[in-house]
Amino acid sequence: MEQTLSSLVQALEHAPQTPVNQLDVLPPETRTLLVSTWNDTASSYPDSLCIHQLFEQQVQRTPNAIALVFEDESLTYAQLNARANQLAHHLIAQGVRPEDRVALCVERGIGMVVSLLAILKAGAAYVPLDPAYPGERLSHILTDSAPRLLLADAAGRDALCDTGTLAVLDPNVSLGGSEDDPQVAVASHHLAYVLFTSGSTGKPKGVMVEHREMLNFLCSMRDITAMSAADTLLAVTTISFDIAGLELYLPLSTGACIVLARRSDAADPIALQALIDKHEISFMQATPATWRMLLDAQWTGNAKLTALCGGEALSAALAARLREKVKSLWNVYGPTETTVWSSCYEVGLEAQSSATVPVGRPIANTRMYLLDAQYRLVPPGAVGELYIGGAGVARGYLNRPDLTAERFIDDPFVPGARMYRTGDIARYRADGNIEFLGRNDHQVKIRGFRIELGEIEAQIASHPAVREAVVIARARHEATQDQQLIAYVTLVSDASDLREHLNSRLPDYMVPSAFVTLDALPLTPNGKLDRRALPDPQWQDLAAYVAPRTSLEHSLAECFASVLGLERVSVFDNFFALGGHSLLAVQLMAHIHAELGQDISIRVLFSAPSVAELANHLNTAPSNTEFDTILPIRAPGDGAPLFCIHPVGGLAWSYAGLAQIIDGDRPIYAVQTPALQQPDYGPASIAEMATDYITRIRTIQPQGPYHLLGWSFGGLLAYEMATQLQNLGETVSQLVLLDSRLPDAVDAREVDECALFAATFPSMSPDLMLSLQAMQTTSERVIALREHRLIPAYITDGHIMTLIGATQRNMQLQSTFAPKQFYGDIVYFTATRSESPGQPRPFASWRERVDGSIMNYDIDCAHAEMCLPSSLAMIGENLASLNVIGASASRYPNAEVHAK
Repeated sequence: MEQTLSSLVQALEHAPQTPVNQLDVLPPETRTLLVSTWNDTASSYPDSLCIHQLFEQQVQRTPNAIALVFEDESLTYAQLNARANQLAHHLIAQGVRPEDRVALCVERGIGMVVSLLAILKAGAAYVPLDPAYPGERLSHILTDSAPRLLLADAAGRDALCDTGTLAVLDPNVSLGGSEDDPQVAVASHHLAYVLFTSGSTGKPKGVMVEHREMLNFLCSMRDITAMSAADTLLAVTTISFDIAGLELYLPLSTGACIVLARRSDAADPIALQALIDKHEISFMQATPATWRMLLDAQWTGNAKLTALCGGEALSAALAARLREKVKSLWNVYGPTETTVWSSCYEVGLEAQSSATVPVGRPIANTRMYLLDAQYRLVPPGAVGELYIGGAGVARGYLNRPDLTAERFIDDPFVPGARMYRTGDIARYRADGNIEFLGRNDHQVKIRGFRIELGEIEAQIASHPAVREAVVIARARHEATQDQQLIAYVTLVSDASDLREHLNSRLPDYMVPSAFVTLDALPLTPNGKLDRRALPDPQWQDLAAYVAPRTSLEHSLAECFASVLGLERVSVFDNFFALGGHSLLAVQLMAHIHAELGQDISIRVLFSAPSVAELANHLNTAPSNTEFDTILPIRAPGDGAPLFCIHPVGGLAWSYAGLAQIIDGDRPIYAVQTPALQQPDYGPASIAEMATDYITRIRTIQPQGPYHLLGWSFGGLLAYEMATQLQNLGETVSQLVLLDSRLPDAVDAREVDECALFAATFPSMSPDLMLSLQAMQTTSERVIALREHRLIPAYITDGHIMTLIGATQRNMQLQSTFAPKQFYGDIVYFTATRSESPGQPRPFASWRERVDGSIMNYDIDCAHAEMCLPSSLAMIGENLASLNVIGASASRYPNAEVHAK
């Protein structure tokens, strides 16, 4: 204090006219400490190399070591290099040059890593696109980045839909060619990647990172973590998140092995535990949300594991829990604009008693300053904005020179250098470690993802019913740092579809958990938005609170409340309406297992999302309920039930989403093959099967009017059931066919086994289908199905073979089906992407068999996608308005009506 006062007096003596708030009062020794001593990070590194050259050097050292493992496939360093080289030569032949950009939209797998290396080897910069993102967001990134070409697998092409004139290559298709390292004039100052982050203007912005910036990061993290060729890292992060750079390039530059987790495994704590144990993982990097998910799932830890935690603030409580489960724990910090991580801190046993966990000190060749509004250093203990300089500072924002100039500014302490203005508020501890305190703007971190609230507000405001919108992040309970996004809106008309509007434009982590409608946004006396006056969201309607009525409901309500951070939960509150999401759902399942010893699935939670519904499920559902011929999707309810008849594979799970799509409380039942309970079940014809199914549905609904729906083969069955019911004198008020096409004569005995697998499990991806075709045995294919989690654990191998046999029989029955006359109207949904050009429309073949009208609705999907959520949403919009078919055609304004 005496030194500071002395400096103030000296400053006033030298410049008596200077305003006090502009005086620099730091003593010289403090200035030296802040500028030089705590930023003494100079270290040599190969700044003339590129990322892929570090990998190529490692290939020369350990060509036969395993570099990459994904599921049952593995590649040595030499094999990975050879495949990347082949693709790189092909890219070069396509005209790719240094500073060009190549977009990459693929699912996680061997091909993803091969593609990244190939793009770098060709001299270009990659632009990662996540196939899980909405198409509108992906289209913006493609337009803004203007890539030379696009690498996309089947999932990527489906996600992107229209790519215009952009050349598209599938990285999983073998191209052949030279396996030698390409000789390209790419240098360390050339662009390595452009990564798009959330933007305050409503559109994501691309951060441009050069090779030399990543080189410094990799060399620094190699020295800090001491990763070596003896290590194995579990990679869980999407490549659209910059921290994936550590998971991929650090192991490949040190000789370590990468085990690449599937997208679904990264969100499944049980799967992560299995991977950690199976592959003896020694390194793993994840966000606090993922580590918390693992611990909440009763993970026992790994004494050989080095854990890196970053992406959002690490709480002391979580650090203490995690530290005792692992060999070492590092808290890492850094924005995308300064190349992944800029500082790190090794968490010791003091985490159990510390109030916060610091983000540590800068890594090699990195400088960090805490400055006030006049860009002056603040003393230790004082709060300032964090600026980062040094070798990791990115080139800037793509096509945004204005924003680049605003955020990337001259370093006042190093002539000719630049620094990045983070917008983070922090302070120095006495020992030189930096403590993160929050943001000075409207940027937040949710489950590790950086989000500009302005981008969400802009998308909400684009809804025609919204007048004003503001979004904030708020923790639902002081005991947890699991923040939720809350949207406050004023409206000009009904906006009941606002959540769906956002789901089609934003990634799921950017869609608010709660929406609060206000008559007007609160303002300060000077007319500005008063964020502090925004009311707490009504997570639950206390006036409608219903206390638990049984001991089971009481236990479940406590689990709900604990996970959601609420004091109490009504037995009829919907878990997801209360702000629950996928990670919290995993925690809830872990809590229920720990408290009750009961295992439930995500599917059960979706169908029974309240305490009362879940208690009913656990009380009444025997272990083989899923094998019942008639599955209640939504029961009981008012009105005549809707019976949904299974497709050719025999399973009816695909209809589960209808309960969330069709409004009201009409009972919905799915009819699936009896073969799961009667392996010898084998009707001689579709007519015989329909007769049996009518007997079964009459146990639910003894008399008409009946409402029937079927997809594909299920539509043929539903049609036959309808004609038989009419012959019995019953009324069929609703018959809905989902792309059910009259069959050609096909001998099912000639259908290969892979096609039978695909028909039995229609959610199978094209990539998995290709994998099955390459396999030699049935057992290999069954194992692949299980590893891709297309079937639950309670379906045994015997059940699978029963289903395959049922599929083959159903295909044979389908080939001989001869439909009778139906008297009434049909609602038909056509999968337009599966129509054959120049051929009659599929519903037209039904024309001569239907004594009534056919109301056709076109659905923009392929036949196999008819029961995916996006397709069901379009189908549900029309089904919701249907009551009794047979009314005038004017009741179907969106339909293409064909009357006989």
